[in-house]
Amino acid sequence: MSRRIQIYLILIATVVLAGAWRFVGINWDRYGLNHPDERYVGSVTSELGNKDLLLPRVQERCTDDENPDGFFNTRCTALNPVNISSDPSTNQERSFAYGTLPVFMV
Repeated sequence: MSRRIQIYLILIATVVLAGAWRFVGINWDRYGLNHPDERYVGSVTSELGNKDLLLPRVQERCTDDENPDGFFNTRCTALNPVNISSDPSTNQERSFAYGTLPVFMV
């Protein structure tokens, strides 16, 4: 067997083994709910668009903006997860590590 074929077989075996370890036996919430990351993204996106949850700093900097509600105006829009408060009573900032791509794609 040539060296090139051996390398390809090792790569294929590695990918198959990694896939088996990744996808076999996953039991998030006893198959009842989504993955924890998916649940978090779902809970965050359910609050998007609510202007009552905008952080005070966002409201202040966007008072004189020409298009504060623009879809791609990530600095001011209520559709950006970073602009929405995680707790309206304290106006605590939300950490959202996934960026706006998942939100815009959905």
